Amino acid sequence: MTARQPLDVGRVLTTLARHDVRYVVVGGIAAILHGWPGATADVDVLGAFDADNIARLGAALGELDASGEGWDGDPGTLGSATAWSLDTAAGPVDLLFVLEPWGTYDELRASAVEIAGFGVTIPIVSLDDLIALKEALGRPKDLRVAIELEELRRHRDG
Repeated sequence: MTARQPLDVGRVLTTLARHDVRYVVVGGIAAILHGWPGATADVDVLGAFDADNIARLGAALGELDASGEGWDGDPGTLGSATAWSLDTAAGPVDLLFVLEPWGTYDELRASAVEIAGFGVTIPIVSLDDLIALKEALGRPKDLRVAIELEELRRHRDG
């Protein structure tokens, strides 16, 4: 795959679900699913880092025709790095096994929330964790999103 495809969040998430991948959506799509009115160009996924899940991720990425620097299509290759920026037939996917500066799938899954969408159950990072992640990243765009997410939380808890 050479040309970057437009983002099809539903296709990415239903493919992960069909392959029983253990993951949590983080980043912009998580913010949107929590009600943030912004936009993003990719899906950020924090995956469980174990052999079975890596194999399932590899199969899902194969179905999505994933390509990217260092990715040779072999699921075993996924374990050689903690972050992958991939282009897929359903748009850009950032696959992470460690979410700096926060932690791993196991650390974020316990407080994640599940929502229904696209005919599947979608695990997303909790709003509290997402705000903390955005603040910890400290980039101007992340700090702006953190402020907007704080406002959403205030209205929700309100």
